[in-house]
Amino acid sequence: MKIVADKKSLLELTLPDGGSFACSNIDDAYRFCQKIAKAHYENFPVGSVLIPQETRKYFYSVYSFARIADDIADELAFSDTEQRVQALQSFLAILTVDEDSHLTNPIAMALRDTMKAKDIPIAPFEKLIAAFISDIRFVQPATFYESLTYCANSANPIGELVLRLFGEYNQQTMLYSDAICTGLQLVNFWQDISVDVPKGRIYIPKDICDKYSLDFSDFPNNLDDKNFEKSLEEIYNFTNNFFLFGKNLINCLIAKRLKLEIAITLESGLKILEKLKNLEINVKHKRVTLNKGDFPTILYRAIRYHLL
Repeated sequence: MKIVADKKSLLELTLPDGGSFACSNIDDAYRFCQKIAKAHYENFPVGSVLIPQETRKYFYSVYSFARIADDIADELAFSDTEQRVQALQSFLAILTVDEDSHLTNPIAMALRDTMKAKDIPIAPFEKLIAAFISDIRFVQPATFYESLTYCANSANPIGELVLRLFGEYNQQTMLYSDAICTGLQLVNFWQDISVDVPKGRIYIPKDICDKYSLDFSDFPNNLDDKNFEKSLEEIYNFTNNFFLFGKNLINCLIAKRLKLEIAITLESGLKILEKLKNLEINVKHKRVTLNKGDFPTILYRAIRYHLL
């Protein structure tokens, strides 16, 4: 069974039959998703030992959908970006094709089985696709409200899906989970300033840029250091508030494994934010990342501040 390796392969996975990836049974479909997940593991807890064995296959299917959608948005270098949008829309559509149709796409087979088993609606997946389309048609947010609208599609559905897979999704956990996921997405914006701005992707809202007279036209040379520092302080404080509210999620959860997973995720976001603050205006030159040396601190804080 081959794994996605090129643009043609990505397009095959937007078809109901899955092209050359076609599967004849659900077990092979889940194994295909597992290979994708383990080959591309990033910030989604698909490989965590904290996830019960019997639940992992469902995580693999969810992650594979998000991973392939992300690849479609980033790697299909069509001259017409609307072709990427069409490919994403076709990929979403395989989740809703008639059950009597000949569906052999492994991701669609596994994910539809997951949706039935865990009572997951299609809405989270629609939001993820909307976020990827926003990435393709990128426009600098005018205000933080627009930034939060993007987060509601790009990050918050991941938290919802994790809660649903653990059977812990309700209105209260949703609110706290959304806050953590939004905080993580905002942190990702700020840690990538040095990488994104040269590409024309400015995630600091326009009203913040205007407030501090930030000029990114000749980045990083045109930035006034004092004003940039003040703007960073504001966006970091704004971000931190989401973590402060979202941490209440941990006390609402029943599953001990999920409690630890969320505590580690939360403290990882806070650690990146801490590193960003320490780097000060040099974020315009350097991308902040976590390393192996950070994990003991993250684990200690996760247990000390949230589980004892």
